[in-house]
Amino acid sequence: MGKINNTGLVEVPMGISLREIIFDIGGGIPGDRAFKAVQTGGPSGGCLPKEMLDLPIDYQSLVQAGSIMGSGGMIVMDEKTCMVDVAKYFLNFLRDESCGKCISCREGTQRMWEIVKKITDGKASLGDIAVLEELAVAVKDASLCGLGQTAANPVLSTLRYFRSEYEKHVVEKRCPAMVCKEIVSSPCHYICPISQEASTYIALIAQKRFEEAYHIIRKDNPLPSVCGRVCSRACETVCRAGEIGEPIAIRALKRFVMDWAKAKGLDKPVKFPVIKAEKVAIIGAGPAGLTAGYFLARKGYPVRIFEALPVPGGMLAVTIPGHRLPKDVLNEDINFIIESGVTIKTHTALGKDFTLDDLNNQGYKAVFIATGAHKPIEIGVPGEEAEGVLQALEYLKDVHLRRPVDINGRVVVIGGGNSAVDAARVALRDKNVKKVTILYRRTRKEMPAYPEEVEAAVEEGVRIEYLVAPTWVRTKDGRVTGVQCRRMRLGDKDESGRPKPIPIEGSEFLLMPTT
Repeated sequence: MGKINNTGLVEVPMGISLREIIFDIGGGIPGDRAFKAVQTGGPSGGCLPKEMLDLPIDYQSLVQAGSIMGSGGMIVMDEKTCMVDVAKYFLNFLRDESCGKCISCREGTQRMWEIVKKITDGKASLGDIAVLEELAVAVKDASLCGLGQTAANPVLSTLRYFRSEYEKHVVEKRCPAMVCKEIVSSPCHYICPISQEASTYIALIAQKRFEEAYHIIRKDNPLPSVCGRVCSRACETVCRAGEIGEPIAIRALKRFVMDWAKAKGLDKPVKFPVIKAEKVAIIGAGPAGLTAGYFLARKGYPVRIFEALPVPGGMLAVTIPGHRLPKDVLNEDINFIIESGVTIKTHTALGKDFTLDDLNNQGYKAVFIATGAHKPIEIGVPGEEAEGVLQALEYLKDVHLRRPVDINGRVVVIGGGNSAVDAARVALRDKNVKKVTILYRRTRKEMPAYPEEVEAAVEEGVRIEYLVAPTWVRTKDGRVTGVQCRRMRLGDKDESGRPKPIPIEGSEFLLMPTT
């Protein structure tokens, strides 16, 4: 039972693995979600993680893993299950079932439940986790009957395999599964990197109170028009409405409100007065640097941003194509920040035009380094260093900065993320390019790029070869002449939660850019 496609009572041979029961007999997890844990043996059984999927089901193996056979029952849990909440749920049952004859069980189960509840409420300390573990061992060792001796299993097994989840509840006051209601207000608000009050402005929009919605958005977001177009929409992936239908189009609603506010003349910056003496320098005018500068200026600090590129905006300005993020929209958000009191100096690179010592000598009391951590990913095949092999982000940057790029004829793009799709669509707009093909080693279902961007690319004429991976780049005189490829099939899910692509022997073929 639990988060599994095929529930019911099934007779299986002793020694069968958890993987066979869950995925072969049980049919896997509904909604293609990731498997997280399985509890065996009923309420006083233990919770076993995905790393133990190949564990054989027998009495001794389960006990060694921290669980029990019990009545043979299993409860399957997916990625949206909070393991601390699970422990609390079973402890609540077990404390009621205690007969009360021995104090270790009667008081121990109650105290364990109280501590776990304190953790799920976000009110615990790391010391409480240590006390919980010590108490669980004491209950297990000192209880008289089987119930008391196994009552600690939900706690001990989740601490053993999911301790980091307990620590996140305590240290960060966060529930990774977004289940614990005392920590999580609304999932969309909770998962947003800048804590946008999505549920609040959605409710205001529903009541046609657009101006109030605008102020809620502006309160936390200095780049709202940008986010209304190219945000990754983490909020929509956890939207409660998506559990029974389509999620609310939160990003589109933000865009609507910002467009409405601009049309009404409401989106006007306020010049924040400088009330602090300490100057702050920010290195990098990308989203992080711009955001830090805006909020520091709002607090009254004099702020200057130093940017190596000729334009502010970072990746927003030089890698995201104009068909996704129009430059006038980006510039409006950047100008809003500048007019609020932030100054930006472009063509100024750290280590080349100035040093940290220079900033110190100029009287800056704090420096925020926001240079980004982008690094090209090598595909690891022979020939990728050849002339004609370009990194997608560098290619997009050159196009945006109007630097000459030598591409013509046929273009092959390797990868299935947004950068790959962006590069393919930009290349297709080059008059010297005749055809663009994307090679992706999984299927469209697993592509990390936004679905609407993939659809637009296909509509524009980009060809996508699925279940194909390059094995080496063919060259002549140091320049690309073709790509040797291999067909793939999908296997079990890997660490990313997606099926692992497996090469098909004897499926090699040559893809020539000129044919």
